[in-house]
Amino acid sequence: MRATRRLISALAAAAVCLVPAACGDGGDDRRTEPAPNAGTSSGLGPERFEALEDVYVAALPIDELEDDEDVDPRAFAAAARAAIAACEALAEDDPLLAAIRRQCPVVNEFTEQLLRIDRCEAETGDACLAPIEDARASVRRFERLGRRADRVIARSQLTPACRRALTTPELAYDVYDAFERALALLERGLRRGALDDVEEAERILTATDAKAQQLPDARASLERFRRGCA
Repeated sequence: MRATRRLISALAAAAVCLVPAACGDGGDDRRTEPAPNAGTSSGLGPERFEALEDVYVAALPIDELEDDEDVDPRAFAAAARAAIAACEALAEDDPLLAAIRRQCPVVNEFTEQLLRIDRCEAETGDACLAPIEDARASVRRFERLGRRADRVIARSQLTPACRRALTTPELAYDVYDAFERALALLERGLRRGALDDVEEAERILTATDAKAQQLPDARASLERFRRGCA
């Protein structure tokens, strides 16, 4: 059996949520500019503020994918590239930035796995199993690293508003869990040749997309960061 193009597109759309603070429909048109010496009053500091702001700004192109009904994995990879690069530029010797930075390679790995799944969609059996297994592992690892970063943020000497702005919303973890379940069903469907499993994976991803729309998009997340951490 083959993994349908619809499912691959749904995976690409849901993968937007693997980029920190870049999924959903923010519904907030207010825009703010960071104040001089932004980050001072929140305890973040100007240098860390600027470095994190670069990540949020670089994620803005992902918002352009929101209205696409058929998101190509290549379009997602291209839109996410700048955000991943900005995230990987965060200082490794800063405990807070390093905790956030550790998630970046996983996003990069996942985009590659998504493209591998896309390339094997017309194949049957074992051809698609390896990238799907790898993608499941990446989602689990990303969630684990996100929880670890949240704990570092919670212990930091930042203001409550800044900690809230940097912490991953709990709903996002629900999205990751659903994402992993869908990949598990897809994997089982390929192993057994069971179309029902593939269709159930599609159903989960459709429901997951509805959840993701409740999360702030990249633009709204940038504004929340600026308001909370300036």
